[in-house]
Amino acid sequence: MGSLEPGRELPGCIRALLAMAPCLSSQLILETLTGMVLALRYIPDATQAYAITKTMLHEGGWSIVLNFHYYTAYVIFGLVLIHMLRVFFSGGYRSRRIGLWQIGVALAAMPFS
Repeated sequence: MGSLEPGRELPGCIRALLAMAPCLSSQLILETLTGMVLALRYIPDATQAYAITKTMLHEGGWSIVLNFHYYTAYVIFGLVLIHMLRVFFSGGYRSRRIGLWQIGVALAAMPFS
């Protein structure tokens, strides 16, 4: 896996960067699952939001799920940023892939908005 041309292998750091897509997709799946679990307890009411979150943070199981959901969001931001920088600096947006780059930029804008 990871050869540029026959007989030439990619360096280990580049192979690690290519593994970001599975990492990002697993983080998105975990974020979705923890969000669904939190939806069982959380009531989206502006007057009760602080009280419900405070209560959840002081309960054992819910605090783990809430913190996991919180920090997974930061990991997603970081992985999207690193992935976009890798594609930009490697020139993966040139020639035939310009449409794919534009779609990727639009998708990358979603977590940052």
